[in-house]
Order: sequence, then structure tokens, then C-alpha cells
Amino acid sequence: MDRDERTDYEAKLDVTYAVELQRRHVQFYRHLAGICTYLTLAASAFAAMLTVKEPMVAAGLAAFVVLLNMLVVTVRPETKAAEHADLRRRWLGLQAQMDALDTHIIRALEMPAYNGNLRRHGFSEQCQKLSITQRLMNRLS
Repeated sequence: MDRDERTDYEAKLDVTYAVELQRRHVQFYRHLAGICTYLTLAASAFAAMLTVKEPMVAAGLAAFVVLLNMLVVTVRPETKAAEHADLRRRWLGLQAQMDALDTHIIRALEMPAYNGNLRRHGFSEQCQKLSITQRLMNRLS
């Protein structure tokens, strides 16, 4: 097998990883957007209340609001959340296509494939011991 060639197991693992990674990006950017919104509202309200009594604190809060809004405009968390949601949807579509193409898996080939994947990525020390049947199938595959 060529080093760049992917087994079915590796491809499915990569796709499920990509789905999970995109889900986490969506969640992160949505949380970031919510936190920035609430902090902006709270800091603006406190700055307005403190304008007369504590002008220096109010000025600091106003600067904080400006910096927070600059962060939101620069990062665009809502847009990034939507982009990652679309990527996740596309990865899920690929996963569905792969599942539709799923063929019969010979169980005795799973552990040799797992070990081959580990070796390919430099984790030979984590390889599992093969049974006699698995060793035979490993030689035949």
C-alpha cells in the first residue's frame, strides 16, 4: 500500500474527526459572539452609570467597549460560526456518502489495518498484538 493511500478505516476516522472539529469551531464562535455581546452591553451600561461619579472608570469601560467591538468586527464570530456550520454540514454529507458505500468488513483485517495506520503515523509502540488469524490475514492483505 502506498504511504499516501488511505484505508477505509482511516478515511472514516478522518471524516468523523473533521465533523467533530467543525462542531467545536461552531460552538466556540457562537460562545465568543455571545460573550462579546453581553460584555459590550454590561460595560456600556456601567460606563453610562459611572460617567458623572467616576469619569476615569467610565473612560476605561468605554475603551474596553471599543476594543471589544474591534475584536468582534475583526474576528466576525457569527460569520465564522456560519462558515464552520457549513463545513460541518459538508463533512456530514461526505460521511453519509461513505456510509452508503460501506461494504462488508472482514473483522480479522481490522486490527492489522489499525496497526498499519499507527505505524504510518509514527506510533508503532502503540500497535496491538495480532492473533494467529489476524497475522495470516495481515500477510494476505
